Amino acid sequence: MNDENTKKDGLSETKQTYRDNEVNFSPDWHDGTSRYTIASGSYTLNEVYISEGEDPDQKNKKGDVKRFSNDGKMLFEVGRSGSKDVAKSWSEIVKRKNNTFDDDPGDLNFAFEGDLLLTLTDGEFGADKREFLFRDVWVGQGSTWFNNNWWFGGPHCENIGDHTVSCRGESTLNHAPVRMDFRRGGSNAVDRYDLRNLTYDDFTHWMGELDPSTRLDRIVMPGSHNAGMYETKNCSPDMDITRWMSKTQGQSIYTQLSVGSRYFDLRIKKHDGNLITTHRENNTTGKGCDGAKLQVIMDDVKKFLGESPSEVVILKISHFKDLAVEKDVKSLMDSYASILYKNADRGVNLAELTLGDVKGKVLLVLSEALEPEPERGYFSYRDGSARGSNLVVYDKYTNTTDYKEMRADQLDKLNKTGGLGQGFLFLLSWTLTANGSEFWSSVEQMARLANKWLPQGLADLTKMPNIVYLDFINADVAAYIILRNFPADASTKARFEVKKSLK
Repeated sequence: MNDENTKKDGLSETKQTYRDNEVNFSPDWHDGTSRYTIASGSYTLNEVYISEGEDPDQKNKKGDVKRFSNDGKMLFEVGRSGSKDVAKSWSEIVKRKNNTFDDDPGDLNFAFEGDLLLTLTDGEFGADKREFLFRDVWVGQGSTWFNNNWWFGGPHCENIGDHTVSCRGESTLNHAPVRMDFRRGGSNAVDRYDLRNLTYDDFTHWMGELDPSTRLDRIVMPGSHNAGMYETKNCSPDMDITRWMSKTQGQSIYTQLSVGSRYFDLRIKKHDGNLITTHRENNTTGKGCDGAKLQVIMDDVKKFLGESPSEVVILKISHFKDLAVEKDVKSLMDSYASILYKNADRGVNLAELTLGDVKGKVLLVLSEALEPEPERGYFSYRDGSARGSNLVVYDKYTNTTDYKEMRADQLDKLNKTGGLGQGFLFLLSWTLTANGSEFWSSVEQMARLANKWLPQGLADLTKMPNIVYLDFINADVAAYIILRNFPADASTKARFEVKKSLK
């Protein structure tokens, strides 16, 4: 659309023409795993800088919201006339290191500062949608001899090379800090910005942000249900539906740890001389599949704690019914003795220990332990709702595929039995049990539903659980749980700035 207006400059008159200035946001993920698409987006104008006389009808004002759909095309109706004043306004806020050109503009036709809201779907979100907000984003248009070019950046963005800025934002679901890379298309004339590498800020060391005197029973932590079943093998019967019903996680133990999980359910059996995780009917022998090797899991844990010595990992090993298997587990764990927490007091209550007592260590609890040996790092586990020796956890799942039924049951249990600082750990089992008769309801499908509604389900709680137990844990839902430990203010975001160097 080209609308013409007459503008006067001294004694002369010239024609002002409105132009359709279109910039495109295009998914171009390079992280190797996530393939999100744009569902919609908006850009709310906080500040407007336009060359004099190029918007006489005030089509672009503070507070205006520019919306776009899944095509990612955002339109600004404004004339084009280069101005050093507009460029100066840009450069006062957006430095070279903060924009895709890594430079200062000489002239700009216009520049806007606003809040960019992107709604993404697909990838790990499946059919669900997630909103991400990037504040104080600047968008501007300049020109060369032959073409117009688009500038992008802001004070919360950092140029990382290859015409790319990495910008800080947040998930509107849980206010968890995130980063997204925005890359300007190849030549200066390109009006496209590629979206790349959506990552949550570093929650790897979240326990290290807590006071070391904090007791474990006063912490809210994500937990991984059947944590070793991120891969499936030895399935019986060997069918897709068996794998769908047996697989409960989508990421390795190292990745689960990195996104913030700290409590791990490991169900162990012996197969072909190896200790492996399993998810089967009748504990270890019925229909179902086996998963990752225990040694692989322990290597992941050791690597993680070596990199993150402020953290604590709780491993619950269960479902072995044989003293010989228990001895094999201990024999393997002896090779990881350096990371096992040990205590000569056989009556010690692990839930009442502080982070300072156990940081950098694994609390290894055996649910069917015939011979607990705390002095070697092997503690007993039991279900319950009262203080006791070693580790007591209230863990009662809801055997249903119905989300509303699960939510009501788990919150009722929480209200009656839960709360922090009780000398035992309360586990909120936010999982749906897939029913093989409902062919469509795989564990992953059920987890998507349960995880999607977690923020709403836990809103306005009067009591908090110690562990929120999840299938298919990911950074999005883990962040919501972790942030229950911190005040909801601006300082929280500062705690979790990215601490790793940007790639």
